[in-house]
Amino acid sequence: MNSSIARLVRLSLVLIAFVCGDASSAAEPDRELTLRGPAQIYGLVIPDFPVDSVSPGKPLEIHIRLSVTEGGLVQDASIEPTPEPLKQVIKRTLMKWFVLPDVCQNSKWTSAEVRASMVFSIEEGRQLVTVKNPEWYASGATERYADPSAPTATSTVAFKEPRDIATYPRKAYLSRLNNGIVVGVIKFGPDGSKEILSIYSWPSPIFAEEVRHTLLHWELHPDDANLKAQQAVLVCFKFSFENSH
Repeated sequence: MNSSIARLVRLSLVLIAFVCGDASSAAEPDRELTLRGPAQIYGLVIPDFPVDSVSPGKPLEIHIRLSVTEGGLVQDASIEPTPEPLKQVIKRTLMKWFVLPDVCQNSKWTSAEVRASMVFSIEEGRQLVTVKNPEWYASGATERYADPSAPTATSTVAFKEPRDIATYPRKAYLSRLNNGIVVGVIKFGPDGSKEILSIYSWPSPIFAEEVRHTLLHWELHPDDANLKAQQAVLVCFKFSFENSH
């Protein structure tokens, strides 16, 4: 890889490890959507300012509900209260958003949506658009891979060092993609074998390809407690790519 490209990149990595166990869920899932925690939105495209609906001291606040795929893509959106022509304009913008899949919380719900508010205001002659409190709402019990009594700390997994570190994909650089994010879960079996259970990326699968290649070169350290106990372990990962050029 061209080193001049690599110098323009900052990478961050978050790992959360948990011991494998049987998934647990309620026999009858609750159909009511309840608050499950904050949501992270990427690709936060802002719609054109509705100049005919906002004046100084009289902001317009709308309430958004996003139906999101397992991979974080917005597949539908509802906006209230908004006149129909403006609603369609805002909806087209929301469909470009990406909601970071909640894999690092070790959960999978029966159904889920993201709720937020968007405020259009004019302050000191400036047009402002603010997205407030994006949060996950879900129905059904939280399903868990992990044994609830098991510790969930990064220190429970030891890797052989040095590990491969993902580099900024040349394809992304040539495609003029300035940032990307990849999240997912990888399973290390009792014998140290590897299986990527889930992997999601934004804004392009180019970033997932780079992370997949990197993770499959990782190895557990011979002294890793899970490997010694012949116990499978799952590791949640998050790679952030940024081209600071």
